[in-house]
Amino acid sequence: MKYRCYEPLGREDVIDEVLLHRNIPEDELQDWKDADYKGYLDIQDWGDLDHIRDAVFVLANHINLGNTAVLLVDCDPDGWSASSLLYNFLYSLYPDWVKDNLILIQHSGKQHGLKDCLDDILKTNPRLVLIPDAGSSDFEEFNILDEHSVDVLVLDHHPTTDDATTLFNTITVVNNQISGKYRNKQLSGVGVTAQFCRAYNSIIETAGKIDWDLCAWGNLSDMMAYNSLETRNVISYGLRNIQNAFLGAMIEKNRYSIDKRGGINYMSMAFYVTPQVNSVVRVGSQEEKEFVFSALLDINRDVLVPSGKRGDGGKMVPLVDEAVRIAGNVKNRQTQIQDSLLEQTQSQIEEQLNQSVLVVKLEAGTTVPGMAGVFANKLQSTYQKPSFVLIDDGEEASGSARNYSKGSIEDLREFCENSGYFQLAQGHPSAFGAKVKDEDIDAFIDYANANIPTDEFTYWVDFAWRLNDAKPQKIYRIANSKSYWGQQVDEPLVAVVDIPIGSLNIELLSADRNPTLKMSAKNSSLSFIKFKSSQEEVENVKSAETITIIGKCEKNEYNGEVKPQIIVEDYELSDDMLF
Repeated sequence: MKYRCYEPLGREDVIDEVLLHRNIPEDELQDWKDADYKGYLDIQDWGDLDHIRDAVFVLANHINLGNTAVLLVDCDPDGWSASSLLYNFLYSLYPDWVKDNLILIQHSGKQHGLKDCLDDILKTNPRLVLIPDAGSSDFEEFNILDEHSVDVLVLDHHPTTDDATTLFNTITVVNNQISGKYRNKQLSGVGVTAQFCRAYNSIIETAGKIDWDLCAWGNLSDMMAYNSLETRNVISYGLRNIQNAFLGAMIEKNRYSIDKRGGINYMSMAFYVTPQVNSVVRVGSQEEKEFVFSALLDINRDVLVPSGKRGDGGKMVPLVDEAVRIAGNVKNRQTQIQDSLLEQTQSQIEEQLNQSVLVVKLEAGTTVPGMAGVFANKLQSTYQKPSFVLIDDGEEASGSARNYSKGSIEDLREFCENSGYFQLAQGHPSAFGAKVKDEDIDAFIDYANANIPTDEFTYWVDFAWRLNDAKPQKIYRIANSKSYWGQQVDEPLVAVVDIPIGSLNIELLSADRNPTLKMSAKNSSLSFIKFKSSQEEVENVKSAETITIIGKCEKNEYNGEVKPQIIVEDYELSDDMLF
């Protein structure tokens, strides 16, 4: 077990120390912490987004003319939140125009942008296409829509090589990545969409409803960096003001698990709400996708539908409740598919464990294409290395890539592009779609082996304490700060070093059901808990002289009594007593 400790900064508050370790600027530190309590939204001026005024007038003009418009719903939670936020905003202002003139189009699979939907869009004969959270680089499709005199409004956050607004009179792109004045590049598609709605209200002098809860959920679902002050403000504000009926119902369904993670916060929503919606996007049927998405729309807030629950006999229930039930069922189905894929590909995986990357190939038709990203994410977390899951048609393989967040490659997408072997690597730095010729896969693996270090995994810990220094107030301070943790602001790990085994009471709890190793300090109230243990492990620990433990800070509440606790991530035993 290897670990490194961040350089001690000498801060009295352990949380200040942790946040500075996470690259939050010192002059923003207090504002960053205060985001949990602000009663107002702290966000940059929408006018710093290029082309946003033009975009507002494009939309307002089409609404005034009563023209038909298509809203293309991108196929991930950020896309769903962006599209539903925009739909709800327009419905609050122009309900008749939305019902009569705004057409929703969903992707049939896990595609992004215009390519797979262009024919369906043109069949509706629209005058305007709205694309939240996608589309910035769809130049070929822009050209076709331009030839049909169809205006396109893109509200996006994905990197693009050129600004389509400067190339086509009919295309208007609002994108924080290509807006020089907009400082925050860690605002997702729904964030750009919300800024557009703010601009619309200001310029057209309307008071349209902006769903900041959807904005918060979309940003955290897209794993936007939480050390960005603006993103932190948006997420904190939105999660304090949950109004969307579907989000509220999802939270209530998962209330126990969410409360165990400190209540409604970045990580609890990312763990217990986003995965269920993401499963619908990836493996749900078209009917399931359209139904669950419709639950995000205010127009359906009070709609009743027949229950599909076994034994309910068609009882009428709120649409949002039925959508929550469907999302749970699809998540279970996705888990079964994932477990099956892991079993099918075990031999492939084992052959590659000495490589810097995992590249798992699936034959076309053997699984739902949308599972590639989910499975790649499972592989990177399990095997702690960048992972690719590619569906092979015999000549080329395409699918998804996921980076290992604690590895040495910061931008896996750029790494793939620079290798020269990929035909496509498009999306986020750590999660993206990929395409490569079969003949180039082995060469890419060789390239990765030569350029990605395969050193033993190293834990980064914020504090390295002796047992007497692991004070309850420090542990409680960290345990009570769960609203602070998110992407790029990892929950702290601490190391308690060189603990004499004789200073601990060691026992196995719940041996028959959930065997758990408990090590309790004899001279304090602190205990160390390791799940999935065994009697053999207990005996092995007892036989050592000292133990160094790495873990996360928690508090154990039982029968009204609170005690400090560290949940063990890893440990190392030594036969030598250190002094």
